[in-house]
Amino acid sequence: MNEHDFKSFAKHTVAVADGAVAARAQVRSTLSRMGFDRVIEVESGKRLLTLLSQQKIGVVVCDWKLPDMEGMALLRHMRDTERYIVTPFIMTAVELRKEEIMELLQEGVSDLLLKPFTTRDLTEKLHSALVYERRVLKRLR
Repeated sequence: MNEHDFKSFAKHTVAVADGAVAARAQVRSTLSRMGFDRVIEVESGKRLLTLLSQQKIGVVVCDWKLPDMEGMALLRHMRDTERYIVTPFIMTAVELRKEEIMELLQEGVSDLLLKPFTTRDLTEKLHSALVYERRVLKRLR
């Protein structure tokens, strides 16, 4: 998979939510190499909620543990909001228990990435989530 695989998706605005500056920078760098030029970094759940209400976000990469709330609460909010019901949501985490993984899957997470992850890991997960979203949206039309 290379950057050409993402040209049709690069118009998406991507929100990266993580309390750690270095983690956000890693994701931003990968997304930039993939051709995404509209990447917005936020350090908290409240900032992400504000962002989601102010503009259309096409993809969310969110850490499980943000300083002010869990990523699960943000995922639920998105899945309960019509405009974000199928928006790709990739959850990152240092570790997750089996019950947490099951709950994330039930709530509609697009994919999971355990830290530390590689550029290739993020690329593959993002590509898969975007292709799935495209298929779902075609069926809904």
